Amino acid sequence: MISNRSTVGVLIVILTILSACDSEKSPEDSESNESETTPDAISSEGISAFDLRDAALNGRLADVKEAVKQGVDIEETDPLGRSALMFASFNGHMEVVHYLIENHGNVTRQNDEGRTSLMFAASGPFPETVQLLIEHGADLNKQDSVEGWTALMYAAAEGNNDVVELLLANGADALLEDEDGETAMDFASSNGHGETVRILQNSQ
Repeated sequence: MISNRSTVGVLIVILTILSACDSEKSPEDSESNESETTPDAISSEGISAFDLRDAALNGRLADVKEAVKQGVDIEETDPLGRSALMFASFNGHMEVVHYLIENHGNVTRQNDEGRTSLMFAASGPFPETVQLLIEHGADLNKQDSVEGWTALMYAAAEGNNDVVELLLANGADALLEDEDGETAMDFASSNGHGETVRILQNSQ
């Protein structure tokens, strides 16, 4: 059923992000292999790409700035292809997102499952973050490579009405279908988000 699949899909995003932080208990343990092949991932001051991503996920702007100052590559990803911008977007940390974008963070980058920073932001109640990403060139109708979900589908599945309205106002296509032929409205309906369904109906 859509209600199970869509909700579990968003939870997988949540759990995989959090497990990345939990499993990488220390920069030395988590990125020792990575640093052997990409020595620039850890700066001369010992600040690693993991430190940057962790700071971005938790909204620690000062630590993000320090990592960038020390030369950590903000585009360095974790083993699943997730960047610091994706981590910051997931928790709606506006100041961090803005800073990373200003420092050439790639808004359109996709992780290994084809998900973008916009998709991560849209799965939560973060319209301001979504708007910022849109203003800097996020593709509203990009579909991930696993299920063919869009940012609008993620938002609709979670009943994030402000985000749904914002995406629609900026040109998100409510009629796009995922791999199973389901639309954002199907996601909202199956998860019992009546107001979201109404918003989507009124957009057509």
